Amino acid sequence: MTALILVAYATKHGSTQEVAEVIAATLREHALEVEVQPASEVRALDRYGAVLLGAPLYSGRWHGDANRFLKRHRTALSERPVAIFALGPRSAAEEERRGSREQLDRALAKASWLAPVAIEVFGGVIDPAKLGFPFNRMPASDARDWTAIRAWASNLATQFQPAQEAESHPNWKSLYRVGGAAALVVAGLEIAVALISVISCYTSGPAPSTVIGWFTLLQHNRFLGLVDLGLFDIAALALFVPMFLAVYIALRRASASFMAIATTLYFCFLRSI
Repeated sequence: MTALILVAYATKHGSTQEVAEVIAATLREHALEVEVQPASEVRALDRYGAVLLGAPLYSGRWHGDANRFLKRHRTALSERPVAIFALGPRSAAEEERRGSREQLDRALAKASWLAPVAIEVFGGVIDPAKLGFPFNRMPASDARDWTAIRAWASNLATQFQPAQEAESHPNWKSLYRVGGAAALVVAGLEIAVALISVISCYTSGPAPSTVIGWFTLLQHNRFLGLVDLGLFDIAALALFVPMFLAVYIALRRASASFMAIATTLYFCFLRSI
C-alpha cells in the first residue's frame, strides 16, 4: 500500500467529475499525492493508500458504476480508508439534502462491510441541454456549493495525512518495534528489581550506607550490588528514550493535543527523578 490517494468517480453528464477534480486539487494543496480516475476504469487498488468514491444520485439510485466499484474492490477497500460523496439535491434546501442522504445511505447499506471515514452529499446539476424528454423540460440549476466541497476535502486531508506520513517515513515502523521492545525490557527490569529488593531485605539486610559497603556487596553479589547502585534504573531511563519517541510519533499522527500533553508529562517525569 502506498501514500497515493485515488479519487474515483462515476458520472453521466460530467458534473461529478468536476467535483472530483476540485476535491483532488484541494487534497494536493495539502501536499497529498492524488490521482483521479473514472470508477469503471480502475482495475486494482494496490497503488493507493486511501480512496474517495463519488457518484450522482438519479431517481433515488446511486450511479451503477459506483455500486460495481464497491463490489469489484471489496477486499481492497476493506483494508484502506474510504470516503464517499454523492451529488443529488437540486437546491440547498435541507429537506432535499436529507432525502438525498437517505437515498445514499440505502445504496451503501448494500455494502454493509464498508466503513467510510466520511460520507457527504453535495448539490447536483440540472442541464436541460444534456437531458432527454421529459427531464429536458426542467429548469437549469447548479446546486454545488464549491466552498463546502473544498472544506470537506480539506478536512479529509487531515485524516489522510498520517497515512502519507507513515509511508514517507518507513523507519517509523522500526521505531515502533524498538519502542515496544524497550517497553517490555523496562517492565521486566522493574519487576526483577522489585523482586530482588524484597528478597534482599530478608537475606542481606538493609542497603549499605558507605562506599566501602557498596563495593563489598558488589564483590559478594554482583547482581544485587548493581541493583543497589541503581545501574538498572539508569538502563531503564535510557530505554525510555525509544519508548517516548515511538509514543510521540504515534500521538503526533493521531492528535497534536495528545502529543503536547504526553511531551509535557514526560519532561515532568524527568524532572521528578
